[in-house]
Amino acid sequence: MTSDPLSVLMWSHYADNGRGICIGFDAGDEWFSGRPTGEFADFQDLFQLKKVNYSQMFPALGTERESEHNYVASAIEIAFFTKSFHWAYESEQRLLRPVGTLETSKGVALDFIPPSSIREVIVGPRASSELEEEARNLAVRLENCICCRAECAPSDYAMNRRAVELPVTALARRGVTALQKYSPPT
Repeated sequence: MTSDPLSVLMWSHYADNGRGICIGFDAGDEWFSGRPTGEFADFQDLFQLKKVNYSQMFPALGTERESEHNYVASAIEIAFFTKSFHWAYESEQRLLRPVGTLETSKGVALDFIPPSSIREVIVGPRASSELEEEARNLAVRLENCICCRAECAPSDYAMNRRAVELPVTALARRGVTALQKYSPPT
């Protein structure tokens, strides 16, 4: 996950060069601060949404251990939350889950993010009109979710987003009776 949904490089590298979508989540949703139990209960802080650390040097794991617990926690922190400074543009955040608590499909461990945590669907600047329509339909089906389109800024190397109108009948199903001006999060 990134904290910058309008990063030109992120759209280029992870969204088929702007032809895909970006899903915006409510990071404050309780799902993102899951509380592991059993053998993982002592490692609560490792199973929270955390920012990745970017470094020029390989991280070193200390040889002097004050406890086995701290050593294991440090090793996990280094292995899963440290990357080269070259990737800092990603402004990445990660979330770990104990594999034994997840469902598996074809040998792959999967965790399902609750749809209630989805707040925004951003359609890429080069996405097809069919994909935009699918994104609009998704936003309509989800409560408290909006749809935006990412656009290349007219005068600099940046991206902006504009709200995509949802069908009035769909808004009425949500209980919205008057259209309000929408301002995407900054």
